[in-house]
Amino acid sequence: MPENNKKIKIGFFGGPEYSVITLDKLCSAGFTISFVVTSIDKPKGRDLSLSPPPAKVWALKHDIPVFQPDKLKDQSLTDRLKKYGCDVFVVMAYGKIIPENILNIPKAKSLNIHPSLLPEFRGSCPIESAILNDKKGTGVTIIRMDSEMDHGPLVAQKEVEVEPWPPTSHELGNKLVSVGSDLLISILPDWINEKVNGKASDKIKEIEQDHTKPLTQKRLKRKTV
Repeated sequence: MPENNKKIKIGFFGGPEYSVITLDKLCSAGFTISFVVTSIDKPKGRDLSLSPPPAKVWALKHDIPVFQPDKLKDQSLTDRLKKYGCDVFVVMAYGKIIPENILNIPKAKSLNIHPSLLPEFRGSCPIESAILNDKKGTGVTIIRMDSEMDHGPLVAQKEVEVEPWPPTSHELGNKLVSVGSDLLISILPDWINEKVNGKASDKIKEIEQDHTKPLTQKRLKRKTV
């Protein structure tokens, strides 16, 4: 575990179990998680009792502050997040469009782990879309986020092959998020060195996506019988 990783302060945005994979890996790699922003508790089960998102459960277990804003345009939220002095924000399966005034709080801006080879399968269901489109050679992408969904410049990509094919969406999702989290961890120190400390690295290069060739998948709807 590199000692310098502890000096890198991360603000994390996420919600479902996939987020916990990333949080566990960031924590194991020695990075400091300053806070977690996640969704509100929602009714679940037959009795519709309020259930916290997995990212909140993880944060409370690790004594990390949690924010559950219903809306992200509240200036008081922006002011509170600024006080943590994070170097970078990391987003994994958060589920909401994050406004630029929040994305741009850290000096190193905000990075998103997306489980497809962008610009392919933009949108809310890239994992299911890869299976439905028989995309065996799918992969993961790290992007610097901007105000549009899955639109920012590419920072890193990695192809992922899964055998046997087709997997379940859960199997593919776990694999892609795990590989994507490792990819993020591998580039974070250089990213911070360049964006925060001003030390240029030939390992870091932002590449604009080809916006003429995006394949955006609409949210899948559950069939009712």
